[in-house]
Amino acid sequence: MKRVTLSGVIALSVVAAACSSGTTTSTTQGGAVASSSQAPSKPLSAYLVQQSDVPSGYEQQQLPPGAADAVGSITAATKDAKVTPASCQPDLSGFDAQQALSAPKAIFANGATGAAIVTAVSTKSSGTNGSVEGFRRYNLGDCATHQITTSVGGSTVTATQKAMQLTVDTPGVSGAVAARLETVAQIPGSSERTTEQLVAILPIPDGAVLVSLNNLAGQPDESVFRQVVTAAAKKISG
Repeated sequence: MKRVTLSGVIALSVVAAACSSGTTTSTTQGGAVASSSQAPSKPLSAYLVQQSDVPSGYEQQQLPPGAADAVGSITAATKDAKVTPASCQPDLSGFDAQQALSAPKAIFANGATGAAIVTAVSTKSSGTNGSVEGFRRYNLGDCATHQITTSVGGSTVTATQKAMQLTVDTPGVSGAVAARLETVAQIPGSSERTTEQLVAILPIPDGAVLVSLNNLAGQPDESVFRQVVTAAAKKISG
C-alpha cells in the first residue's frame, strides 16, 4: 500500500471532526443506532469498505509519519473555533485526535485526480461519540449555513460552510444522513478558497460509520461517493 497523500490526511481530519459532532448517540430523530433490519454488532473492522468496493484508480493508503501531528493541529484549531450562530457549535472538549486516529479506518486515494475516500468507525465507547443526530444538529437545518472563525499559524481564518443534504442509497440501513459540504475560507493575504466534501454517516450499534470523499484539486465525484456509501451500507446490513 502506498502512503496517504495530503488530501487523505485532510479528509481524515474532517471526518475526525464529524465524529465529534455530538456527545451522544440518539435513538430518535433519524439517529437510531441500528434498525431491526440491520445486522447485530460485529467486529468494527468488518464495517469498513475494502479495495474491491471502491472504483478503479483508488488505491488503499497508510497514514504517513507525522499524520497524528497534522490531525492534532487541525483538531486543536477546530476546538478553539468560534461558530456563528453559537447554537451550531458542538462541544469538542472531550474529543481526542489520537483516539480518532486509532479508530478502525480505511483510506483510498486516486493519484490521478487527487481525490481521497475515507471510511471510519466511530463509537461511543471509544470516546469519539459520532452520531447521525449530532451531524444533523450541527451541520443541517438551522445550521446548514454557519460561519467558523479560528486561528491557524497565527492568522485568523474565517470560513463559511454551507451544507446541502443528499439522498443516497443505503440498502438495509435506515436513519443514515448524507450531505455535500461547501466551505469558503478567507485567509489574510490570500484569495478565497472554496472546497467541497461529501460526507455520509450510517448508524451501527454503539456508533456510526462515516464515509467521506474529498478532492483538493476539484469537485468530488458524486457517483463515486454514492458507490462507496452503498458498499458501506451493505457491510453494515450484510
